[in-house]
Amino acid sequence: MAVKTLALFLVTYLLLHPAGDSVFAQQSDPEDWSGIWEAEGTLFRISVSVTDDVLTVGEVESLGFLWSAEPGRIEGDQMTLQVQTQGVTAELLAELTAEGTAVVKALSCVPDYMVACALAKDRQAIFVRIEPEQPDASGL
Repeated sequence: MAVKTLALFLVTYLLLHPAGDSVFAQQSDPEDWSGIWEAEGTLFRISVSVTDDVLTVGEVESLGFLWSAEPGRIEGDQMTLQVQTQGVTAELLAELTAEGTAVVKALSCVPDYMVACALAKDRQAIFVRIEPEQPDASGL
């Protein structure tokens, strides 16, 4: 049985839910990124936290996809993040388009002969922040 991967999920999602070409971004505060994000139309969820403009992404509901992510970088209303899954490495670009909404696309995907990379080319996904980051209650 083949192991499901984040890349295959992203490819499937991008094929079935292409976003519009127009992106209206604004300058963001790093806290605009923090919270729980969901891929629109799915239950795939990630947690995002920001410390000193370094973005950390974690699994909330992966739908069985196995993946890992390096810490990301924030520059204005954009962030970049490297994700690895089952022999594929992709650099993702996310751009805030409105409060609580981001468009995500692959800037690069290697090896490019992998089906996941070929199918993800020129596609994008919409993520919606469903829950802002909650303050840590342990500090009270």
